[in-house]
Amino acid sequence: MRKAAGVVVLYNPIESEVLQNIKSYVNELDVIYCIDNSDEENNFFSEIEKCVYIPNHKNIGLSKALALGCDKALREGATVLVTLDQDTVFEKKCISTLIKYVEENNDAGVVSPNVKRIVRINGKRKVIDSALYSSSIEEVGYVITSGCVFTAETYDLTDGFDESLFIGQIDQDFCCSVRKINKKVLRLGNVFMYQEMGNGEKHNLFGRTVYAPNLALFRYYYIFRNERFLRKKWGTEYNICKVSLYKYVAVVMLFEKEKFKKLEAMFNGYKDGKKMIERISK
Repeated sequence: MRKAAGVVVLYNPIESEVLQNIKSYVNELDVIYCIDNSDEENNFFSEIEKCVYIPNHKNIGLSKALALGCDKALREGATVLVTLDQDTVFEKKCISTLIKYVEENNDAGVVSPNVKRIVRINGKRKVIDSALYSSSIEEVGYVITSGCVFTAETYDLTDGFDESLFIGQIDQDFCCSVRKINKKVLRLGNVFMYQEMGNGEKHNLFGRTVYAPNLALFRYYYIFRNERFLRKKWGTEYNICKVSLYKYVAVVMLFEKEKFKKLEAMFNGYKDGKKMIERISK
């Protein structure tokens, strides 16, 4: 018997928005594990009976929180898992369609929907109606963690979520684990989720549009640390997933504030990536 479980990771959530987001898909799941990485508790889910609230009272990292939620779901009989961000919204029947597809196609390891961006204008959320990807079903290198649907059987066969990553490149790593067991990473282009994509800004450089991500210092640290580590961990298998670290350096130098602090965070992350490699090489 199917039991579909969602795993939502929270961090300093805005109550009204998170409740609205969860209500967009709650009817398509049997249970939702809300893993809270905030310092303070945010248990405002009493009106949603399907929510199981698990506070950590500190930020244990996205990867560890996902692993905690998925492991609990499996212990309690989940047959299908859906991983979610607190700011993700789904169109009606999107999750149901993804679940049906992954259950009916044995070669599908992870399936994910197409994406429409959410932007904030004067503090209010607005959906940009154009889709980011093709309307077809595509096999891809990796998909973002939010909106991933996979069976319990697939999760058991993979390495799960690498808790050492903390935040950043968790999606690439998990999708490499899925391909390692000879299953596909797929995007279904005709179903949609709405997702906030950070504080990126568009710039024009020699007639080309360039996006500056404007990330926090710690995010740049983990991108550079984890990227170095994962390239070693997966070897050539990671080529389909890797990001250009040179591009991050160039964009920060050209367009972002706190340039030298961010460069320092990148350098420290890259240096600590070597330490991670040394640990797995022993």
